[in-house]
Amino acid sequence: LNIRENWDQVTYEVGASFDLGENLDAYIKHGTGFKSGGFQIGNVEPPVDPETNASTEIGLKGVFFDGTMSANLAAFHMAYDDLQIQQVTGFTSGFKNAAKATINGLEAEVTWLPTDNLRIEFNGTLLDATFDDFESIDPANPDLGVQDLSGNHLRKSPESSFSLGGYYDHDVGRFGAFSLGGRYYWQDEVFFSEFN
Repeated sequence: LNIRENWDQVTYEVGASFDLGENLDAYIKHGTGFKSGGFQIGNVEPPVDPETNASTEIGLKGVFFDGTMSANLAAFHMAYDDLQIQQVTGFTSGFKNAAKATINGLEAEVTWLPTDNLRIEFNGTLLDATFDDFESIDPANPDLGVQDLSGNHLRKSPESSFSLGGYYDHDVGRFGAFSLGGRYYWQDEVFFSEFN
């Protein structure tokens, strides 16, 4: 058995930035992505088709309060065709194509320096990552037959997550510097299967 396939695609990214003031910039960018198709060793399934996506992002970057605070805000949209996902059947693992999926999100990064020695950092994300069009049989529950997974969440894509950290640096002279810091992480529930 000799099966050959060839996949290729030209991708691109374009963008522009805008000066909105002395300490505030805006940007927009759009690009496309491509992941090649492939064969699955030890699996009789047909080759996996290539995965393609298109993404658009807009954002703001600024410095405030006499340079003691910086903030980056971004909103993005990603649309996937033939998204490649991994499924486990029995003791074997293989890939298959989901028809379409969309990811929309908001991200914020803020750093604040209330004093010369203290730094506060905040990172937060809101995410809506779902299948738009996908039907599949659950290998763990094949008796349920073909399921419509449209609207289900993508794996490991929490709807919200954030972290808050604080760091204190103290100069101890010729011995260098002493640093003390901590960070708290939180994220919403995640699914480890496309069947949610």
